[in-house]
Amino acid sequence: KVCSMCAYESQTVRGAYAQRCPACNKYPESCVDRDTRRDIRNVVSSAADEYSKEHLPQLYLNKRYERDLKSSKVQTAVSLTINTLKVHWDVDDRNQKRGQCVRETVTSTFALAKDEACSDKNETRYRFHNHPQALVELRMIGAMLHNTVMKPSSDPDEDLPVFSPREYIEHRCTIGGMRGIDALLLSMATGLVEFDGERYLKRDNQDDQRQICSTVAASDILLHILRKKPGHFQLIMHELLVKQKLTRNFQDFLPVDLRREAGRCTPRVWTLKLKSPLQ
Repeated sequence: KVCSMCAYESQTVRGAYAQRCPACNKYPESCVDRDTRRDIRNVVSSAADEYSKEHLPQLYLNKRYERDLKSSKVQTAVSLTINTLKVHWDVDDRNQKRGQCVRETVTSTFALAKDEACSDKNETRYRFHNHPQALVELRMIGAMLHNTVMKPSSDPDEDLPVFSPREYIEHRCTIGGMRGIDALLLSMATGLVEFDGERYLKRDNQDDQRQICSTVAASDILLHILRKKPGHFQLIMHELLVKQKLTRNFQDFLPVDLRREAGRCTPRVWTLKLKSPLQ
């Protein structure tokens, strides 16, 4: 048999949810052994917020916003958690390769309140309950997505072929052509998980085409931060704009991002052949 203090200590070490002290039947910050007077810290107590935030985000979210939810001060509490696991390999003195697993966890929490300023009474819209704090929390998640989504979505930093607008949309509507950042932004904008590439290529679906065009354009603009050379969207815009008569104000607005950089490379014209409903 295992004594009650050993059982309690083993539970607190592994962060079991939810355990209670066998002596006081509560969830204290720590419990004192009656015989040895040892102080055993309870890692999932209300005071151990950092532990529960990393390992038990749902419990942490409930602790933080339970009172506001009950008072209807906020309508929705949100917890976003990203976990990464990677192995660092080193060579020891015996020239043997040894790996060490490194784990990183980021949890961001924020709350949404009903937007009373919304003029449409038939639509329920939300705002951030604590706007400055929500921005900080979202930046934490965004920083984690930099290496896990943004960088893997970037094209090679080399001269890219010039697509026509139609060819480019066809390319991005395929599984092989869609990037991780495209899938993320499209689902964020539409609230949909399913994706039917053929639907976005039909000429009578103007709303769907607007969604995919806006998504891939936004992706290319964001990825341009990582690239030293123009991306597909910048090259397409350059090809279209050089054929237009632009005002002086518009020309002054463009050189930094489009005309100057697009002029540095010699694009190769490449026609993409894909099967689509229009062919």
